[in-house]
Amino acid sequence: MTLIPERDLRRATIPIFFDMMQCEFYSPKYYIPGYDNHRTNTVYGSIRGNFNEFEHEMITQLDALIEGGRGDEEYKNLFYEIMSQHCESHATMKEQGMRFVTVVTHLMEYLLEYRSIVQEENKENRMSCTVNLLEFYNEINRKEMYIRYLNKLCDLHLECQNYTEAAFALQLHTKLLKWSNDPLPQLLRNEKYPKCETHRSLKVQLYDDIINYFDKGKMWEASLSLCKELIHLHDSETYDYNALAELLQKQANVYDNIMKQMRPEPEYFRVGFYGKGFPAFVQNKVFVYRGKEYERLDEFSGRMQNVFPKAQLMTKLTPPGDEIMKSTNQYLQINKVDPLMELKPEFANRTIHHQILKYYKVNEVQRFSFSRPFRKKESDSENEFANLWVERTVLTTHQPFPGILRWFPVKLSDTFEITPLENAVETMELTNAKLKEANVAHKMDAHLSVNHLGMLLNGVVDAAVMGGIANYEKAFFSEDFAAANTSEKDQANLQKLKNLIAEQIPLLEVGIRIHKLKVHETLKPFHDRLEECFSRMKSAVETKYGIKSPEPEVISIPSVRRIQTLPAESSHSTKSLPDLKNVGIEPNATPNGTKNSTANRVQSVFVKPLAANASKTLKKSRETLTLRRTSTSSTTASQESVATTHQTVWYDGKPDPGQPIIELKEQLISQRPRRSECEKRLSRPMSGVFRSSTPPTTPGGASSQSLNSLDEDIPPPLPQKQNVVEASNSSPEIAAAASAAVISTLPRRTSSNTNALTRAKSKPLPPLPVKDKTPPAVPKKPNRLQSDNKPAN
Repeated sequence: MTLIPERDLRRATIPIFFDMMQCEFYSPKYYIPGYDNHRTNTVYGSIRGNFNEFEHEMITQLDALIEGGRGDEEYKNLFYEIMSQHCESHATMKEQGMRFVTVVTHLMEYLLEYRSIVQEENKENRMSCTVNLLEFYNEINRKEMYIRYLNKLCDLHLECQNYTEAAFALQLHTKLLKWSNDPLPQLLRNEKYPKCETHRSLKVQLYDDIINYFDKGKMWEASLSLCKELIHLHDSETYDYNALAELLQKQANVYDNIMKQMRPEPEYFRVGFYGKGFPAFVQNKVFVYRGKEYERLDEFSGRMQNVFPKAQLMTKLTPPGDEIMKSTNQYLQINKVDPLMELKPEFANRTIHHQILKYYKVNEVQRFSFSRPFRKKESDSENEFANLWVERTVLTTHQPFPGILRWFPVKLSDTFEITPLENAVETMELTNAKLKEANVAHKMDAHLSVNHLGMLLNGVVDAAVMGGIANYEKAFFSEDFAAANTSEKDQANLQKLKNLIAEQIPLLEVGIRIHKLKVHETLKPFHDRLEECFSRMKSAVETKYGIKSPEPEVISIPSVRRIQTLPAESSHSTKSLPDLKNVGIEPNATPNGTKNSTANRVQSVFVKPLAANASKTLKKSRETLTLRRTSTSSTTASQESVATTHQTVWYDGKPDPGQPIIELKEQLISQRPRRSECEKRLSRPMSGVFRSSTPPTTPGGASSQSLNSLDEDIPPPLPQKQNVVEASNSSPEIAAAASAAVISTLPRRTSSNTNALTRAKSKPLPPLPVKDKTPPAVPKKPNRLQSDNKPAN
């Protein structure tokens, strides 16, 4: 009745709530039949002393009624005014009464906001109001209402395909459950899982759904802890080995995805909502938003302006004044912020794979920073770095990212200034950290592309735009700057800057060496340019600031050998083989270093010498090259065939210090002149003519005939074929001579070939035509009609 929009009716009926509170507060704590319970409880102090049941029922009914369309802002204000007067005038119920009035007033405020937003198409505002309600119910310990809005939030995220945030929302429900078989109370039940009757069954079901949502959101690291809990449960308590096997396979897939799958790194944005034209839950507040996949600042700004089409976008990062804060308009201030990674303690002083560290750069973060450059005086035309100050702002959000929302309010903001010298030191530290990270990444993964490394090296050694370290030398290493900055802090920063410049040289040297080993032939001029610029930079820096050695985790680079294969053409290339002496290989050398005098062409290119007692036969192919990689303690030679395509094959691993590493830079091509297609066809042997018994093998396992007589066994070309008419019109003597000539051209190699030739000689010649040179008459075709009409004999 109090929700009816009549002011006089509300004023008359709202005080009834206070009477109901008093009735429960003074009701007897224990009821004894046959006694004056009111007098007894008053005398002995056994009154209830609270109105919890009334509060519970009041909150439940308000949630349903206001969401259904009842109540308004006037009712909220009138309720607070009337109930506050009654509670403050009551000495015993004052404290509990005012707490109840405050809670109900805040609840009506959140419910009215939720009701005004729930019908809008903007689901982000609905998520914000839902989170406000579930956090409110969690504070007042209303678990059933808390779980209800958790499920609503999860459904909203699933509609927007925010699988990670949906998983974190469900994870809040699991924190209310235990790993026990206790019966599930009604307050903790979930409508989506009606068959779950115990804490454990519901918690296991929720964990399975959360792991699946994390997998869809590519947040595999967040699901590892859940997998480990379930594995421990099935391994030590339930002994469900079928479920354990599935979990172990799922956990293996999680680790595999972490190391192999590519994930886009989200960007973060600071959004300030200034002006009273915004909804109350964002009005004059600052939030940090987590962008979507591949979403950049322009796209994010456009999306926010679509949500608030009346808002005006601010173009400067200066704090807004009172005119904007108190204005009835809407102003948006949007800029990109950088997450500050908080490295795990267990990662300290260890070399961690870059694929693992990439996750923690943009996830499990709560602090963000952005900078605003400014100048305190007129800039120096010669060098602007000497007067480049930076205003740094560090933001701390209410919760870490990712979480139950894609945005969280800023709870702490710290702004401070950075001097030009400190800015230069920070810039050098950041550049050296990037170089070190890139070098270590290539050390961990030899197949990593060098495109990013090349751009990073070029920006340092050939800084055509910013000028490189030369600007720092002009700005901070002059006598005038040293005389004007004599404090211990400034002198320490100057020495630190010099050390950072010197430490950059070994990092660049390692990076350029990696780039040289892995760069493609088409980018060889670019690499030559890098080496030229680095050579000049190295000599200048080492002369001024000394020589520094790289750190141990950077200096050990894996052995990367580039081996080029033959192009995918015919087995007889038109090009010639390079001189193998130039790459350290004798043309007729065997794997053990001795020359093979009978070999006429090289069959394989050996990257490492094989063991002398190798037992496997080396396969030969006219279209591929074979790479042999063996160990000094191994007794067998491993072999691999490299496909004949235009690509570069990389091998990583530690080289054998006892064996030289040969880098093949020239393309291997045949020295023999290519024969014409006609000669190839004429030189092909007839079926079975050149077959022979299996020849003896050499100690190395290769056939002696295949290695030594490939060029000797080339059959001579066959004579030109004659016209059939000419052969038939010639005399028998000419035909016989021609047949003998054909037979005489057949090659004689082995006994099997001789037998084949004997069979060819003993074969009778076809009959010759008559001498009158007239072919016999063709018989006439019988008339089918006449033959069919003849009577049968």
